Amino acid sequence: MANTVAIIKDNGSFAEAAIFADEYVNGGKNDWHLPSGEELFELHWQTSRGNVSGLAADIYWSSTDTDNGFAAKYYNFGNGNTWKAGWNTGKHNYFRVRPVRAF
Repeated sequence: MANTVAIIKDNGSFAEAAIFADEYVNGGKNDWHLPSGEELFELHWQTSRGNVSGLAADIYWSSTDTDNGFAAKYYNFGNGNTWKAGWNTGKHNYFRVRPVRAF
């Protein structure tokens, strides 16, 4: 959640993904955030075991900043390479957003 708040406060080009996650409401819950790299890794792991459904075989943003704020980690749920620590890419790219909640 702290990453999402910081990204929104910075209000850079990447803020759109964080704002979407922050404003997301589902099941009457409104405390969603853009997942960290570790949370996204766990989400992929749970998806691959059938514990989570509804995710496309596509690329999803995390809130984990890298490269002095010019890039962020993302995970590709479609190619199986997501088992590694994640990859970095410029924040100008358009990828999917999957809001998560703390549990």
